[in-house]
Amino acid sequence: MGSGFAKPSAVVLLSAGLDSTYNFYRAIQEHSVGLALTFDYGQQAAPREIAAAVRLAQVNGVPHQVVALPWFKDFTKTSLITGTGIPQGVAVEMASL
Repeated sequence: MGSGFAKPSAVVLLSAGLDSTYNFYRAIQEHSVGLALTFDYGQQAAPREIAAAVRLAQVNGVPHQVVALPWFKDFTKTSLITGTGIPQGVAVEMASL
């Protein structure tokens, strides 16, 4: 920053996907990142996502926490959680989402 002022603080949501990883690195450049958060809502890829997010945070010296959201599965039937195939066809019922 060069102005003598401290960088603003930030908390970053980090799933370790492409978008959140980019945002994480951008935040590190522009802010003092005090915490990276990863949500575990029961998605099938959670173990891999969490492991990757932990590693990204560690490599960059940022504390990391996982926020468990076990109740999330109670109001969604997305294939990310249920493991069922992605609905296809002309008409997809909203209840199936």
